[in-house]
Amino acid sequence: MSEPGPVLSPDRPPEPVVYRPLSGLAIASLVVAASYAAVILILVVVAFWSHTPLFLATWTFLVPVAAVSLAVAARQQIQRSEGTRSGTALATWALWLGLLPGLGYGAFYFGTYVAVVRLQAQRFTNDWFDKLQNGQVEQAFLLTRPPDERAGNNDTERIRMRFGSGSGPVQGELARFLGHELIQVVRRGGPETSVTPLGVKSWEYTEGGYQVVQAYRITSPEGTFEADLTVRSSQGREFKGRQWHLVWTGAVNFGPRELTPRGMAMQEWPQAAAGFARQWLGRREPEQWHAYRDRAYLETHPRRERLRLRQQERLCLAVAGFTAAPAGGSGPGAALARVVPAVDPDLGQELYLPGYREFLAGGLIHSDPQTFRAPKPELKQAIPEAARRAYRDAQALMIRPKRMAVPRLVVPEGTKDRLQVVMDVEMRIVDQDPNGQPVPKYLSEGTLLLESDRGPITTERQPTWHVVRLDLVQGRSIDGAEDQGAPPPP
Repeated sequence: MSEPGPVLSPDRPPEPVVYRPLSGLAIASLVVAASYAAVILILVVVAFWSHTPLFLATWTFLVPVAAVSLAVAARQQIQRSEGTRSGTALATWALWLGLLPGLGYGAFYFGTYVAVVRLQAQRFTNDWFDKLQNGQVEQAFLLTRPPDERAGNNDTERIRMRFGSGSGPVQGELARFLGHELIQVVRRGGPETSVTPLGVKSWEYTEGGYQVVQAYRITSPEGTFEADLTVRSSQGREFKGRQWHLVWTGAVNFGPRELTPRGMAMQEWPQAAAGFARQWLGRREPEQWHAYRDRAYLETHPRRERLRLRQQERLCLAVAGFTAAPAGGSGPGAALARVVPAVDPDLGQELYLPGYREFLAGGLIHSDPQTFRAPKPELKQAIPEAARRAYRDAQALMIRPKRMAVPRLVVPEGTKDRLQVVMDVEMRIVDQDPNGQPVPKYLSEGTLLLESDRGPITTERQPTWHVVRLDLVQGRSIDGAEDQGAPPPP
């Protein structure tokens, strides 16, 4: 009996190939991450060859965040799809391409921000404020110059000579710096001024250096102020390491937020001083000068001193009349004592008003040969002398406020109970020609220094002002060919 043959079972059909589409999120994440990684790679290569750090805008940090978020979402979508979706490998690549370049660039960006912006730039600006508060104003000014201009100019006198410290209509860069409101507020406050950093408003690397804009709050006895200061770094062979300077254009964003009564007075008092200066100069009008020049003289003294001088004048007149007269006060001495002031008031005031004669001789006019500017060396002496000779005659010396003159506030050092204000003026001087005839000969510019009486600096008090001196700043002869561009006559 033959053995039965094996029973062959039919072949099992192969499992059908199931198409699983790629996750759209995985594709999107890979495109975003790869694009960002390519940009970072290009930046690294360019920065390496150019030796210049390159930075993207801050909003670009959202790109790797978006890539990583899409990759994570893609992986979750694939895991929940129960095998109906593919693309896990793409999502994993996208995850790492988003993380590694993003974290690397972020570490570089924020490391630079902390090391350069927050530490170096802020430390430099704080040191600059310290110099202002400690009275090292020339050194503070020097820090507004690029590093290559600072070399060899550390000496105070050298700084003044190079950058100019003269006041008045013709000011050097140093004088304009010292006259800025920010500098004045910090200097006037001194140790009582506190400076608080408010943070970095912006920063960038441009033209071979970092430029950082910082915000500060300045609190002084005058009030609370805010300022935006820009500092810039430089590197070069001429100096070692990264050097900073304050970008000072005179247009620093500076303004008050809240003023104290003292601060409000400092805003208002200069205008009151300017009104007094115009009134005082108005007394020099030819039709008023003869009648009011004794009053103009008295207004060169503080109020109490004016009263004392006027009383002294009257007392001297009374004593002279009494001692010179015989019984009954009818002698020739008494008559002379009464007649002289009536016939010639100047003679009587020069006799009995101390300092009046020097006032009429131009004693109020001052000039520093080192700072007075003139086209020719001989004019540095000739113009001030001519101005003093002509002072007695209002037609020979005309003094008027300079057009569009803005009063400038000054706080005298060592005192907090009075203020000084400077007004720019222009002058025309008449002198004698070789034939002894009066002719307009010189034009000059100067500053009129005014001072308040002592007392609390507050809006509740209206100060009395007096003239301290008239400083000549520059001048020229009227008919000199070398004098083109000098100030016009008043």
